[in-house]
Amino acid sequence: MTKAQTLSIIKAEYLCGFKILISFSNDRQRVIDFQPLFLKFVKGHYSKYLLPGNFKKFAVKGGNISWGRMKM
Repeated sequence: MTKAQTLSIIKAEYLCGFKILISFSNDRQRVIDFQPLFLKFVKGHYSKYLLPGNFKKFAVKGGNISWGRMKM
């Protein structure tokens, strides 16, 4: 991968709790635990994603993982 290329997410698989297995465009994978980030930064209307059923409703679009309505 050259400096001009950007790293992007190509696949994400829910594991358990707030953990997701992320597959990147450089053929590497990593388990990310989103719980610390969500507990610190998710507030207000978006706090519904702290519920496991809602947290699992993510999508990979445009090389990113996101929750909620996604416009592309």
